Order: sequence, then structure tokens, then C-alpha cells
Amino acid sequence: MAKKEKTTLRFKIGIGFIVLSCVFPLFGMVVPFFGLSTYLTAFLVAFFLVGGPELCLIVGAALSGKKAVQMITEKVKKLFRRGPPKPVSKCRYIVGLVALLLGNVIMFLRDYAPPLFHLKVSDLTLLGVNLVADFIIIISFFILGEQFWEKLKKLFTWEAEQ
Repeated sequence: MAKKEKTTLRFKIGIGFIVLSCVFPLFGMVVPFFGLSTYLTAFLVAFFLVGGPELCLIVGAALSGKKAVQMITEKVKKLFRRGPPKPVSKCRYIVGLVALLLGNVIMFLRDYAPPLFHLKVSDLTLLGVNLVADFIIIISFFILGEQFWEKLKKLFTWEAEQ
């Protein structure tokens, strides 16, 4: 039977600092709503987004020790580890490509149709068209699946023919 190791107060405080380093950026998003002076708001946002998380992470790693850092590193690696891409059906792939093309056509028409046909379009309408087109394009990437991402990554790599 394996012996359970007793965790020390120093270890718990170190893990607390590591968790705090992950939560700090959320505090930075809330500070502007407190109505503080501009200088204090800028300082606090910068601290919570840039300096604070790094400082807490270093202090947390120093307090919790090598074992905790290795444990956290392994969990993060396990979270992002992937297997081979799963194939999607031909119908789903075609629907994804049509959605991707449709989103791009909407963006193209948004820029070139109003001047071409002398249409008067409000800024709010253009914003709505942008949001719809962006949403369609983003959703199309999820519809296309992992194989499409692999194909897209290969587009940007150069491999010599053998």
C-alpha cells in the first residue's frame, strides 16, 4: 500500500500563489468599473495583466517546490495532448466548405457591393454583417474538423520532395 505524503503549509501556499497567478488577469478586467483615477486604473490593470501573474507564478513555484511544478506541468501537457485527427463525413466536410466560402463572400460583398450599386448602408448594418460573416467563418472551422486543420497547417510548411 502506497503511503500518502503529507502536504506542508508551504506547499499549499505555493499552490495558492500558482492558482492566484491564473486568476489575476480576471481582476484586471474588472478594475476599470471601479471608477478609480485614470493613473491608478492603468497601474492596476497593468499589474493584474502583466506583472502580477508572473510574480505570483515565480513565488508559487519557489514555495511549492520542484515536485508540484512537475505535477502541474504534467497535467497541463496531458490536457493539450492529442491523438490522430478524427475524420468527418463527406457531407459535413462539404457543408463546412460552403459555410467557409459563404462567410468570405459576405465579407467581399460587404466591401464592394455598396459602392458598386450606390447603396447607402449604415454603420450598424455593416457591424451586423461583419458579426454574421465572422460567426459563419468561425463555425465553419469547427464543422470542417481536425483533418481540415491538418491540411491548413501543411499549407504553411515547406517540405522538400524526395
